[in-house]
Amino acid sequence: MIGVYGDSYAEDGDSWIDYLNKDYKGFGKGGSSIDYSYYKFCETHKQFDKIIFIVSSFDRGSIFTLDNNKPVHLAFYQNTDIKDLKLCNIDKMDRNERRIYKKYSNKIWQTVDAEIRKVKIFDSNIMYHNAYIDSIRYQRPDAHIVYAFPFPNRCDVGMINISKLDWTNLNLSEDEDIRICHMSDTQNREFANYMIQHINGSIDIHNTFKNPKDYYTISKTLDEANWL
Repeated sequence: MIGVYGDSYAEDGDSWIDYLNKDYKGFGKGGSSIDYSYYKFCETHKQFDKIIFIVSSFDRGSIFTLDNNKPVHLAFYQNTDIKDLKLCNIDKMDRNERRIYKKYSNKIWQTVDAEIRKVKIFDSNIMYHNAYIDSIRYQRPDAHIVYAFPFPNRCDVGMINISKLDWTNLNLSEDEDIRICHMSDTQNREFANYMIQHINGSIDIHNTFKNPKDYYTISKTLDEANWL
């Protein structure tokens, strides 16, 4: 079974994950941080034969606390509206996370607001996010790490390059892209095919992001783009 971790580029439900045609358990969560994905990875990766870890943007982060000497994820953040962040965070919380969240809810968002102001000025998260990726490779040398966004000194392309094909061709707004994994159904299927080849070792899927128009179908209409 495959464990899949990441942000909105790793959400299942008629996405590239489903089109792998493999048994999987998905931990992808829209808007989430590398911190959140790493937290879920540490909790669960031993359950899976294969790992796919989609690396989110390094300017996102998370707030944690300890409960009975175990880390509990309280909230992830990025430079966006606090109301939207609250909705994204509450969705998919497990029972224990929701219990702890309620305990600290009056304090969390003041801290989140301060963290957002910090990442607008400084790249403070880059060092420990690098450490997370190294830790994943150490714990699971077999993990397939794929970048959703460019990551300094590691990868200069990301899955976002696929999304940009339709944004550019159809003059669409990135902020309004609520498509599954921010791709058309055709692009999700194409990505799944390349991911299978990547897992088998025959390609590096990041090479398909460099000139994505050579690998992925550019939608000609909103219907083809599955734009709602």
